[in-house]
Amino acid sequence: MKTTIYYNYSNLPPLGNICLAGTNDLLYKIALGNNANEDVQYWLSYNISEPDIIFSDKYGTPFFDQLKKYFDHELKQPEYPYFLEMPPFTQKVLQAVASIPYGQTRTYGEIALMADSPRASRAVGNACHANPLPLLIPCHRVISQKDIGGFAPGIGYKKTLLQLEAGH
Repeated sequence: MKTTIYYNYSNLPPLGNICLAGTNDLLYKIALGNNANEDVQYWLSYNISEPDIIFSDKYGTPFFDQLKKYFDHELKQPEYPYFLEMPPFTQKVLQAVASIPYGQTRTYGEIALMADSPRASRAVGNACHANPLPLLIPCHRVISQKDIGGFAPGIGYKKTLLQLEAGH
């Protein structure tokens, strides 16, 4: 049975192109950057059984509105119902990441402790890299002990988001 998935994109400063995809009720994927639309299409075809992918310029409008408020320092954390089907460890990591308050950071090691796997710092990095919902599950707030660490959409986006939150 096909799953109908809608997608839409918007160019929102300071990040630029942001593409959202999901059902009428749940957000499945957020992608950033020049190739965001292609990234969403690829992710959907790989992760959703028989997706029927339809562009809708109305899809995700409330979430885009929240993002604008977030970028304008009027909202500390966007919220939206989402679908997340991941292995149990990845789920625990992303739940821990979702609890990091706006304007704060945690190290990969701290997230590993929160996920009850104190020796799994590298695995935390892999789980963050697999996060299909950046901005909603704020992996940009997870840093290394020595430097900023990685971010699947790109380090430039991570720096921008951390600076945005630090400036509030």
